Amino acid sequence: MPLCKIRRDLMKKAQIISTIILLLSMLFCLTSCMKGITSPSIPRVERPAIYVSIEEDGEPKRITIFCETGGASIYYTLDGSEPTNKSTKYTEPFEVHKDLTIKAKAFKKDMKASDTEYRVLYFQAAAVIIDPPAGMYASPLTVTMECPTEGVQIYYATDGNWPTPESNRYDGPIVLNSNTIIRAMAYRVDWSIGKYSDQRYGVVNTNFETVLIPAGSFNMGRTKGDGWTHELPVHNVSLNSFYIDKYPITQGEYQLIMGTDPDFDYMADAKKPVNDVSWNHAIKYCNLRSINEGYTPVYSLFGSTNPADWGDVPELGDVSWDSVVCDWNANGYRLPTEAEWEYAARGAQNYPDYLYSGSDALQNVGWYFNNSENLLQDVGTLSPNSLDIYDMSGNIREWCWDWFDEAYYANSPSDNPKGPDSGEYRVLRGGYWNERKIHCRVSARSYHPYPFVTGFGNGFRVCRTAP
Repeated sequence: MPLCKIRRDLMKKAQIISTIILLLSMLFCLTSCMKGITSPSIPRVERPAIYVSIEEDGEPKRITIFCETGGASIYYTLDGSEPTNKSTKYTEPFEVHKDLTIKAKAFKKDMKASDTEYRVLYFQAAAVIIDPPAGMYASPLTVTMECPTEGVQIYYATDGNWPTPESNRYDGPIVLNSNTIIRAMAYRVDWSIGKYSDQRYGVVNTNFETVLIPAGSFNMGRTKGDGWTHELPVHNVSLNSFYIDKYPITQGEYQLIMGTDPDFDYMADAKKPVNDVSWNHAIKYCNLRSINEGYTPVYSLFGSTNPADWGDVPELGDVSWDSVVCDWNANGYRLPTEAEWEYAARGAQNYPDYLYSGSDALQNVGWYFNNSENLLQDVGTLSPNSLDIYDMSGNIREWCWDWFDEAYYANSPSDNPKGPDSGEYRVLRGGYWNERKIHCRVSARSYHPYPFVTGFGNGFRVCRTAP
C-alpha cells in the first residue's frame, strides 16, 4: 500500500478519536450540571442558642439551650471541647457552679449538623465589705472583713499591692497601729478572682507626747546674726513652767478632734503637720481637745467655753471672734505665747545660743527651701533640740497667742509676757518648708493678716500651764 494512503488513514482515525473524546467531555459536563440542578442541597440545622440566667455574684447559673429546627437533638460539652452526637445530650435546663466554657451543637437525621455555639462563664464573689469605712481613727484600730457570697475565702494585702490567693488569708479581725491601705478580695477554687475592695486608714496615736518646760529666764530677741528690727531689743524674760507638745499638731490629730482636715493639697496624711489652718481654728481645736481629755477649757467666746456654742469658724472677717478670752489658770490646752514659744525653741536656755532650734545648721533640724523639695514633711524626721522638741525651725509655721506689734519688745513686761491687748495680726513663729533660712531662726517673728485667714504654711502646736 502506498505510504501516502497509510498516512491519510491514520489522520482520519485520529480525527475520529478526537471527536469521540470531545463528545464524551461535553456529555460529562452536561451530566454534572443537570445533577446539580435536579439534586437539592442538604439543609443545615439551625445554630442552637444558649441562655444564661442573670444571678447575684457567686450564685449558680441556670443554662437553657434551644434550637429552632424542630426535632433536632442538642449535644453539649462543658470542658471547651467540640461537641458531637456522642457528647452529653441536652434534655432540660441545668445549673453550673464554676468557671467553664459551654459548647453546643444540634443534630438531625438527613440534615447537616449545626454550627457550634459557645458561651464562656465566669463566677466571681461579691466585693468584700471592710469595716470601718475609710477615715482617720485613733490607734489601735480593729478592722473586720466579710463577703456576702458564701463558701469563699478572703485574702488581703497591706503593702500597697492587690491581693491574690497567695496573699494573707483573713481569719479574723486585724489590728492597725499606723497608716494603712487595706486591699481585699474573695476567692473560691474554680472561680475567677473576686471584685477588689480597698479602704485607706489614717491611724493616729492619741497618746500625745508633751515636754515639761521648766520655769526660768532667757534673753528674748535677735541675739546674733541678721534679721529684722522688730526682733529687737533683746530683753530678758522670766516664765513659769508649762507643757508643750513634742511635735506640731498633725493632720491626723487635727482630724480626730475637729472631724475634718483643712489641707486639701495633701489630703489627710496622719504624720504631716496640719496646715492651711487659721488662728481661729487653732483655738477651737484647743478647747475641743481639752474637753476630750477631761481638762478645763482655756478659751471663752460669747460667754461659753464649749465650741459647739461658738458656731462655725468664720472664713471672712468677724470681729466678734477677736473678743476671745484666755483663762491662764485653767489646765486645758492653749496656744503658747510668743515668749513661751521662743523659750521652748531655744531649749529653755541662753547657751548654746543657736540660730535655729537645736543647731546652727538648719538642715539638721528643720525642713526649709533648700532641703524639703517644696514638700511638707512628716513630723519628727530630723533632729530635736536639747529638750527633745521637734520641728520648731522649718516645716510648718506655728500660731502663737499674741497679737503682733513691731514695737512690742521695747515695752514688753519681763514676767510672763502675753503680747499686746489688741491688734490686727496674730504672731506666727518658726518658718515653713518653702522659706529661706532667715525665716526659720528662733528669734524670727512673722505674722499673718487677720486671725480668720488661713495660709498653706500655717499650723500650730499646743501647750498647757503646768500645775
